[in-house]
Amino acid sequence: MQAGSSFFAGKSKPVVPETAIACALQVLGLDRVVQAAVERAELHLHVFDGLAAANLFDALELEANAVAMLDKRCLRRLRANEARCRALAASVR
Repeated sequence: MQAGSSFFAGKSKPVVPETAIACALQVLGLDRVVQAAVERAELHLHVFDGLAAANLFDALELEANAVAMLDKRCLRRLRANEARCRALAASVR
């Protein structure tokens, strides 16, 4: 959560959602490592199971932390502008 630019008064930089997106991209990378490790099982010798498990647990922890941060620092404070929502809904009819 950072102050905005000098061009737009009251603007804040969306670093929390951007961080959540970065975490999701990292999880995609960890998922690919898990897939590659599982694909390397030969003759039922799963020598890369440890690698798959470690990356799976890392991905789960990273995603859980990212979701908790996004909820705490961004989503909980969001409030709908009911009047604006009603006006937009009425204009669609």
